Amino acid sequence: MKSIDPNEVISSSAHPADGGEYQVFTSQFRIQDERSANWLVRRICEARAYAEKVETWAAAEIHQARQKEARLMQRFGAELEAWATASIQESGGRVKSIRLPAGQIGYRTVPLSIEVQDGLALTEWCERYLPKAVRVTVRAEGHSAVSLIALSSSLGESISFQHQPVIAEVSRYTQETGELPPGTVIRPASEKFYIR
Repeated sequence: MKSIDPNEVISSSAHPADGGEYQVFTSQFRIQDERSANWLVRRICEARAYAEKVETWAAAEIHQARQKEARLMQRFGAELEAWATASIQESGGRVKSIRLPAGQIGYRTVPLSIEVQDGLALTEWCERYLPKAVRVTVRAEGHSAVSLIALSSSLGESISFQHQPVIAEVSRYTQETGELPPGTVIRPASEKFYIR
């Protein structure tokens, strides 16, 4: 690789296309002609292409690793969970996990939760009976956006539109009243096996 003098300015006579590659960029570096501009554009395009290749490679590696994990879990997951359960029971149930040199396995408690099975039915019910659980998100541009900002300011609140229920509010309502809104089911608390 060819190094440039700290005071050198890239020019058509000292160009990478002439066989050199620069290792140093200085504050004196300037795009001063078509050749130097082309050199920089080419380097930027090469960097972008390299980033795309790396992203593609990484996505393939992630996909391959996830497939391997799925195959291992399909083949050995039930055995590992049974072994963990037996080992935890042998310890008198005082612990919910087992530390291994490669990681940790065990059980964690997944709390009771509400699962939405019919979002439309739940949203309609919330509009009628639990309006604080309704979230609407709006996307606007240009004059419409300016009008929405003015409307929002006049109400003293922020406005955004896309219709959906706020599950946290629905859950709070169900916990307080014991009532389960339409379109939802209760998923009971459970112990979930994990590997990390």
